[in-house]
Amino acid sequence: MQPIKLYRLLIFLIVGYLAFYFIALFLNLHLIPLAWIDEIMGLDPALNLLNGNGFTSQIWGHPGSETLFLAYLPLQGLVHFINQSILPFDIYWVRFPWAIYLLIGALIVYKTFKKGGVETAIALLATVLILNEKSLFETTRGVRIESLIFLIISSIWYCKIKEWKVFQAFLSSTLLIAHPNVWPIALVFFLDASFNYNNSKLLKYKIKPNPLWLFPIIILIGYLFFINFDIELWKSQFLFQGENHKASSNFLTKIYDHLITRFWPYYKTQPWVPSIIYIALFLSVKGLIKRRTSTLQMALLLTHFVWFIILGPYHRYNNILFYISVFYLVKSINLKPINLKNPKLVL
Repeated sequence: MQPIKLYRLLIFLIVGYLAFYFIALFLNLHLIPLAWIDEIMGLDPALNLLNGNGFTSQIWGHPGSETLFLAYLPLQGLVHFINQSILPFDIYWVRFPWAIYLLIGALIVYKTFKKGGVETAIALLATVLILNEKSLFETTRGVRIESLIFLIISSIWYCKIKEWKVFQAFLSSTLLIAHPNVWPIALVFFLDASFNYNNSKLLKYKIKPNPLWLFPIIILIGYLFFINFDIELWKSQFLFQGENHKASSNFLTKIYDHLITRFWPYYKTQPWVPSIIYIALFLSVKGLIKRRTSTLQMALLLTHFVWFIILGPYHRYNNILFYISVFYLVKSINLKPINLKNPKLVL
């Protein structure tokens, strides 16, 4: 078979697999998995708000959550509230929007790869690699916030490629009320947009205030109003929840937890996931030593650093670290277009 036909067959097979992936996902939203505790507890405050009982929860063990639920940041609950204001209350339709977020995020990732000059087959394979990370797929069906975060981060990266600084800053700011594990990414991409708005370079010039700063300021002020400026109630729930997820205080244990325990489920099921994360971490540190930096690289390094210092080894968060690593590796490799008359990958 001619190389051009093999190449086209490869693309056809990848697209066919992606179609099967999403068809199977949407057909089985109501079956796999059965409702699990994170899904029910994440949905409860939104349903109470929808029923006129405020953003509260009776099923959380945190003191004060029956008055105002603050153990989680509010983005997931508010999105649930909007979804359930429109869609039927049924296990399928509760999960449906989150599968849509995953689908749109995947399309944006592919589009971003292509916009960055990545060959079609490589862009498709990288997208498949991300979608097959098990915790991203599992948490999409279980209605955690990961698929929404995937959509937001993918959109931020696309805005970065398109040089849409205002949208990049706005989306980065929304991550402040999404989950603490993406705050490092939010910080790096917001500063990148802010520096580019000022026509300066990240890490090379002093920070100058500009209109983009209004996005995080407005969101943080809005969050203060959301919690009724009740810092003590916030601390009793949000910080208490954080205590249950923080990393060990022992330095050597932190190293072991971050590099080994965090990825333990993957060594048997998906060994390429920690391998790609380790490779991306090594190359990003190597680039930093050689004073070669990029926005994705800094987002990756700061995420590793903050997770190492603060976040315990909960493997369901790993999809964020994984697709940031894939983004960085694909961007870092010089993937020149393939000549269909004589296909070969030039690195």
